Amino acid sequence: MIEKQVLTKPLLYLSSYFEKDKNLYYDNLTKVRTSNDITQWIKYFLVGIAQTSQKAAETLGNIIALKMKTEQLIQAEFGRRIKSALLLHNYLLEQPLVSIKEVQKLVV
Repeated sequence: MIEKQVLTKPLLYLSSYFEKDKNLYYDNLTKVRTSNDITQWIKYFLVGIAQTSQKAAETLGNIIALKMKTEQLIQAEFGRRIKSALLLHNYLLEQPLVSIKEVQKLVV
């Protein structure tokens, strides 16, 4: 998807799925090598995609909820500083590590 420019960055990290149970990973690879059982490998791989996709969707949902909650807090508590606070908030979501000088340039 990155190659086709549908995504700019990887969204699913199957490595964690494979790492979770290395024995199952190697067992499925061995079945392909010894028994030519590609069907089992495809099933295993698709389960990994499904589980990883669900976890990514949950994580994204949590991030969006946190973003909305933080924006509501800023709007309720920051008074005349709302505009600067929202600018900084959105900037920090894209660039979590910033210097004081970057913040000064952003909100001045």
